[in-house]
Amino acid sequence: MTSKKTTIIQIIQDYQEYSKINKAEETVRYQQSHVNSLFRFFKENSIIYPNQITDRSLSELRLFLRETCIARTENKRINFLKQVFNHYNKKNIALSSASKIR
Repeated sequence: MTSKKTTIIQIIQDYQEYSKINKAEETVRYQQSHVNSLFRFFKENSIIYPNQITDRSLSELRLFLRETCIARTENKRINFLKQVFNHYNKKNIALSSASKIR
């Protein structure tokens, strides 16, 4: 998990495994909808590594999410991604400065 070559998809999958052990089943199911949406975006935009989440790719993610969900869900998906990064102590300036959509 500490390798710089770890993909963003692997990090999220590892977090989901952690959640299965440490969180309620309903929480894991809830997170899975976020995971599916994020994976689709990452694959469509060739985002492989965590450092590829930049201000620009985060803006593109927000546009993608606006097409597929409401603002509240968009915020939840961005917050889920922040949660994953925070859990593994991965710093990302774009994510940490992302604000909520009102």
